[in-house]
Amino acid sequence: MRTSKKTIAAALATAFVAGSFEVDDLVERGSQVLGKRLRWLTLLAQRLSEVFRGRMRPRRATVEMFVLFDQDFHRAYRKSKLRVVNRIDLSTSMAPTSTAAAWGTFPELTTAKQLAEWLEIRSRHLDWLAGAGQYASPTATSKLQHYRTHVLPKRWGQIRLIEAPSYA
Repeated sequence: MRTSKKTIAAALATAFVAGSFEVDDLVERGSQVLGKRLRWLTLLAQRLSEVFRGRMRPRRATVEMFVLFDQDFHRAYRKSKLRVVNRIDLSTSMAPTSTAAAWGTFPELTTAKQLAEWLEIRSRHLDWLAGAGQYASPTATSKLQHYRTHVLPKRWGQIRLIEAPSYA
């Protein structure tokens, strides 16, 4: 049975957001997913790098949509039997974008615990500030809610959850 475009695009997107948006790095991770180095993958990586390099790391879903709408990806899917050979898991570690790394002013913080230590607060206070855990429940009082949320309808019946900082 043939692997769907969506499955392949999702696996590629996950691999792409797992590291830097430099062309060689994107090609390497994409090649790991597909099990071989393909010419169209380099062209896709060049476009991805051009659009996202130096900016805040995009969400996996954004990159997946980018891949799904890429003409070279469609052509390659039509002409050959693409399949996912390996999956690259997103780790829970954080990494700065190449732009932020170049600032050099901040230490490289790769875990939430390191961030809490750098901010000189407890991990559970960081969780509270981020609205994690029990504080994010819909029944939480307004003093514990750091974000206002609302839902926007999208085309084709999907919805988008908007979480905006609460200034009160």
